[in-house]
Amino acid sequence: MAKSVTEVLKEYLKVHESKHVGKYRFRAAYRSGDFVIKGIYYIMDNSFRTVEIFVELSVIDEEVSVTFSEKLNEREKQYITNHLIEKIIDRLQYPNYLHYSLYDRFIDDKQPTDITTVSSRDWIDVLNYMKYHYGINQETSDRFIRLFRPAMTNLRERKHYEEYLDAFYAFFENVDYQYEWGSGNSIYLDTEYQFHLFYLRELLKSLYTNFDMFYNAQPDKTYRVIKLLCDHVRFAMMIMVDYMKRIISPTSAQNHLFERLEQDYILFSEESKHYNDYNIVYSYLYYLYHDDHENYHKVVEDVIRAVVNNYLTYVNHDLDIALGNAFIKSEGYETIIEIFHTDYNTMIFTVFPIESFPDELKNTIRDELARAIRFFAGRMDNDQYRLSSLEQVLNINRLLLDNFREWYE
Repeated sequence: MAKSVTEVLKEYLKVHESKHVGKYRFRAAYRSGDFVIKGIYYIMDNSFRTVEIFVELSVIDEEVSVTFSEKLNEREKQYITNHLIEKIIDRLQYPNYLHYSLYDRFIDDKQPTDITTVSSRDWIDVLNYMKYHYGINQETSDRFIRLFRPAMTNLRERKHYEEYLDAFYAFFENVDYQYEWGSGNSIYLDTEYQFHLFYLRELLKSLYTNFDMFYNAQPDKTYRVIKLLCDHVRFAMMIMVDYMKRIISPTSAQNHLFERLEQDYILFSEESKHYNDYNIVYSYLYYLYHDDHENYHKVVEDVIRAVVNNYLTYVNHDLDIALGNAFIKSEGYETIIEIFHTDYNTMIFTVFPIESFPDELKNTIRDELARAIRFFAGRMDNDQYRLSSLEQVLNINRLLLDNFREWYE
């Protein structure tokens, strides 16, 4: 009896087991023949320029054959091959209705498409086909969304909630990844979801606007979406921004949701904050839902702390700054002053410059800086803190001179 493709691939992995973790990262892959998979893996060089490797994997007569577009060492080849096979095995678990030979025609079709034409994973195959041929960029994203949006609307309006949530989750999962690329003292955070942010927010708004409808019909699949958000904090906060407070409201379905979240995640409290083991997304949603402004505000402060950390960590921090500014617009510039009063971290005023603050708050900032400089000056006698305190004193002096020169005069 002939072996299935899945069996052949699993046997290959057993024979070619490797613990080596390669340098190349996955970009896209799609089925292009009877059983031929084309994929792209890539690295970024020291100048953060992308270097791509095209891979073609086929299964013929129960044999796996792999070709690469460029020369690589054998360990790197094996890593890429095994990684691609794992992705193929995962994909083979799900049904497909759209034949691989129809991708071009499907992409050119301007009519809304429903579940009778494609499965939720077919949509991801189409997206991967587009990424392979057109690249990962805003134009590819917009082109895909023009197809995906009407199909999702169609599913929701026809009450195909299971298929809708499967496609919802598959899309979120596929575009939600982060790769860090280092060069000297710089780190570039590579993401795809930045190109889909507008529609990701639109989908999440739709889910929460109709939350009871989805949860009552498909509780497990709805919960799976929220759990994905809790597990990927930066991604979740980027698409939640500050609009959730305008649409989240008490319902019986959400009561059940929070009962389930309580089993999987730790809620923010002064103790859990101290040990840094709480889930920020769960806590953000929980305190919004229960209208606990004090704890909600503390969670937002931690979001802004994360923004500052990302600003200092990644060379491409524009999205983080946008996230921070969105929360400041919602919660007020006083939030930054409160964080500084607690942390005495002068870098927060590098990320959110003092000149951007309302005039009526600037005297408060000046007073906080003056208190901070006295605090760090008091620690200068301690050998353990002398250098770090000196650095902070110099930073605060610079901030005072740059922003309050007339005060010295």
